[in-house]
Amino acid sequence: MKKLIALAITALLISPAAVADTGTGVEAFKTKHFAKALKELTPAAKAGDPDPKYHLALMYSGGFGVRKNPAKALDLFRQAAEVGHVPAQINMERRWQSAMVRNRMSPKALNG
Repeated sequence: MKKLIALAITALLISPAAVADTGTGVEAFKTKHFAKALKELTPAAKAGDPDPKYHLALMYSGGFGVRKNPAKALDLFRQAAEVGHVPAQINMERRWQSAMVRNRMSPKALNG
């Protein structure tokens, strides 16, 4: 319920200009115009829109147009995932599974 309320509040706070910037920024990302993507996505991400957060996370994760920053990428993926952004949730799950394999841990080990 808390996630649903947070998502509703986020949707209300996102301005139409931020939504327009998101579409432009995502298109710039897809066409590998990373400087433009960064310029367009950053304000929308700061406004709370999870889709630009997800795309910025991809940029920081891979070093696309920005200096590679895994910690910042993870934080942005987490923020987007927490408000229901499905691709970000999938990304977080894959990262968790990868960490489990690297550390040779089982989910049972974490749960006691």
